Amino acid sequence: MSMRRNALLTPKRREQIPALIFQVAIILLLVWIGWKMVLNAQSNLERLGISAGFGFLTSDAGFDISQKLIDFQEGSSYLQAMIAAYLNTIVLALSGILLCSVLGLIVAFTRFSKNPVLSLVAELYVETFRNIPLLLQIFFWYFGVIASLPSVRNSHILGSVVLNNRGLFLPAFQFTFFGVLVSAGLLICVVAAIIILYRKKTTYGRVDRKTWIWVLIVLSASLAILLFGGPLGKWELPVLSGFTYRGGLTIRPEFVAMLAGLSVYNSTFMSEIFRSGIISISKGQHEAAETVGLSGIKSNLLIVLPQALRVAIPPAGGQLQIVIKASSLSAAIAYPDIMSVIGGTIITQTSQAIECMFIIMGLFLATNLTLTWLLNTYNGFIMRRGGR
Repeated sequence: MSMRRNALLTPKRREQIPALIFQVAIILLLVWIGWKMVLNAQSNLERLGISAGFGFLTSDAGFDISQKLIDFQEGSSYLQAMIAAYLNTIVLALSGILLCSVLGLIVAFTRFSKNPVLSLVAELYVETFRNIPLLLQIFFWYFGVIASLPSVRNSHILGSVVLNNRGLFLPAFQFTFFGVLVSAGLLICVVAAIIILYRKKTTYGRVDRKTWIWVLIVLSASLAILLFGGPLGKWELPVLSGFTYRGGLTIRPEFVAMLAGLSVYNSTFMSEIFRSGIISISKGQHEAAETVGLSGIKSNLLIVLPQALRVAIPPAGGQLQIVIKASSLSAAIAYPDIMSVIGGTIITQTSQAIECMFIIMGLFLATNLTLTWLLNTYNGFIMRRGGR
């Protein structure tokens, strides 16, 4: 028994005992602090006569949301209001991520331009906008640029497109249920065709004739159903009603200001991240691309960019998370995101501040963790392929 005990307590394990005890003590301390905070919050709520819990989520909200992707009315519940606000946040965050990435990539390659004027303009763009606070940029776009647009009565009208200080009004196609099913099926077929063609490529990048025939048959059948299967929906045009335009697709000025601020500000940091990845590529890669006759654009897209992403993706992930978190600044210009709706209107009406803050933190945490997982998956994919 003593020999077995001595075998378990090796010198290395004996050295780990103090560290293990310290870690357990820290965990117990954190649990105790958290429990005390819960008890303190509960006693304060009881003293103020405020009921705790999430039962308020099923109550009627009693307010409307100016921009929404789901059916939401004043009689809808607080839970539906939170879903609508979260969808607005997701749309803004994803649009900002896409736009700032594209702008950052363009600016990064422009910095390496042989034209000194273009290179200087790109450098001035980076040094100017990354040193101006994001909130000031949002105010500039909202109060300086968009507010100077004409009123509703003096709108700029181009066909069915209307632009004024209330937003951009566009025609929208309203799908029927059949149209949604057919469009989704066509999209799935297109994605499947791309995957099949990619996986069936030979070493020289060619695809055999049999695979091409099957892909064309599937796409042709899907297109035939799309064209002759029945009505997919109808167009809805914006129409002047009262003091604003209604119908169609409305892009509100708050969304445009937030998107412009997030994209321009974060694109400066993304450009530096992409530039560091481009610098890491040896000159021999550029010379090899020129040797085989690739132009500058093809060389950058096919040779430089795939290898630069191996270096750029990890730091870019952190910057893209900042885009999601910075979207909370939209409450400053009343864009109906989760901070404005949940952290403002719902807290004011229900006084459930703790519960609402937990919901906001949980939504931001879940969104950022999802983005991290996606980027890590993509990074692992390009690393397994050697960055090609």
